[in-house]
Amino acid sequence: MSKKAFILLAEGFEDVEAMTPLDVLNRAGLDVKTVSITESHEVVSTSKMTYKAHLLLKDVLEEEIQLLVIPGGMPGTTNIASSEMCVDYIKAIHKKGILIAAICAAPGYVLAEACGLLKGVKACGYPGTDTKIKENGGIPLEEPVVVDKNFITSRSPGTAMRFAYTIVKEFVSEEKANELKGGMLMNL
Repeated sequence: MSKKAFILLAEGFEDVEAMTPLDVLNRAGLDVKTVSITESHEVVSTSKMTYKAHLLLKDVLEEEIQLLVIPGGMPGTTNIASSEMCVDYIKAIHKKGILIAAICAAPGYVLAEACGLLKGVKACGYPGTDTKIKENGGIPLEEPVVVDKNFITSRSPGTAMRFAYTIVKEFVSEEKANELKGGMLMNL
């Protein structure tokens, strides 16, 4: 039975920050599902593309989640942060020690500010969101990807591929991450 990963999609999510992990995690053999935080399976990204999510958040059981990926993008990040259902969900899975990966504005706006989960945690995010991380007790770093406790954070659309490989390394294995890098010619 393959490991399960879920990627949250909110109106205005950053395409590359959701689709890159989706692609890489699928290649790693995970059972990956996109999850709309609204009542509709159709979710419009920052580039005005309409994606059809596999599932609705209201239908995903907490016990199914083994990995949660939260892409950034505006207003996608603020839509997640302002959703009481999303915040409660993220807090609940965090209490279970589930791996949570967030990129761009999501570490600052969602994990730090809305959920209050980054106290004492090293994290990174899009430039400017480091203030949200710091104001909420986190330790902001300027690395492309940071792993601390059960969090993986990353900075921007430009770090999405490194973010995805780091998720594979932490959630599956370093060998699988390296295999994928080789097969996808990331070592060029």
